[in-house]
Amino acid sequence: MPIVSLPNNQSAVIASKEEITERTSRAISRAYMKAAGTAAKLASLGFNDRDPKTWGIFADISDEDQSNLDGYQAQLIVGLVKQWTLGDLPTLESALDLPKATFDALSEACGVSSTARHSTRSQPSTQKPLPPTSETQGRSRRQDRRGRPRGHGVLPRASVPQDLRRQSR
Repeated sequence: MPIVSLPNNQSAVIASKEEITERTSRAISRAYMKAAGTAAKLASLGFNDRDPKTWGIFADISDEDQSNLDGYQAQLIVGLVKQWTLGDLPTLESALDLPKATFDALSEACGVSSTARHSTRSQPSTQKPLPPTSETQGRSRRQDRRGRPRGHGVLPRASVPQDLRRQSR
């Protein structure tokens, strides 16, 4: 179990992949799918978190969509924190009451732990790469079909499990 250093000399113990229950895994996956659905909706509306001209789109999303985005990180924290020096273990409500620096540190650590946990499930591809077509010629592997950098989305990369990132492309 990795130990995470938190602000103000606090710490937390994050569950390892062997300790995650199926119930916890499903709850995290559901929260991720809700957040990914909202991210896809924002992308289809033209939202680009790197372009301030599109930030109005984000401001106009529903409270439910905003909760979907916020809920994924909170669910990671609730599902993966097994011990900490902050008192009672977090709930979905109490996780959102954490100081921002503590929430961010836990969210990042849990996202990394979740990535490591999920990456063991994905098998390496045995397919040979296809030759370039006129559609893909001249494009870097790090660009999508529109020539934008990959990983260009709403969710922070550290919080999205790697195998789920691959599936969403």
